[in-house]
Amino acid sequence: MSTEEMRKLNADEPKEEMQNGKYREIYTEEEKKVYQRRDKLDSLYYLRSMMQSLEGVNIIIENRMKFYEEYHLDLQEYVLWGRYLLTYRGTIQEIDQEYLLGKKVDITTLADFMKSVSSLRTEPLVAFPPRGCFCAECHGLITFEDVKEGNFDFKINKFVHKTHKKQN
Repeated sequence: MSTEEMRKLNADEPKEEMQNGKYREIYTEEEKKVYQRRDKLDSLYYLRSMMQSLEGVNIIIENRMKFYEEYHLDLQEYVLWGRYLLTYRGTIQEIDQEYLLGKKVDITTLADFMKSVSSLRTEPLVAFPPRGCFCAECHGLITFEDVKEGNFDFKINKFVHKTHKKQN
């Protein structure tokens, strides 16, 4: 099914059928596959299993972005490590400030995260470090821990640590 067909499909009134005195929506096989794919990308099990490595997080971002670009269906919004927002459009944003009232968790929905913060401000994340990325200043590896802690910036088309670890 083409992207244009999916857009038209989304704009149309839902198809309904009467069954046992109640209406239910009818989906084509193609539509079912699209919604199943979205459900997988929105699954906490999938996200938790993939966010065990830097490469996995990059795959999450890429898959969610491709899905939204192709089908223009909103995705569930999640917060990773209290630091990054996976948006409904498949992009990732950095949470600019934290006024956390509770404890940080690895992943939570945006709605649940909002219950533990007094306010939220985000900034688009220009780039996310791939696996095996090195700091342009200290030439040290930008690790998975650096990403979880938000210890990286993307400046002048290069990744750098926000703070450099002391080397003995």
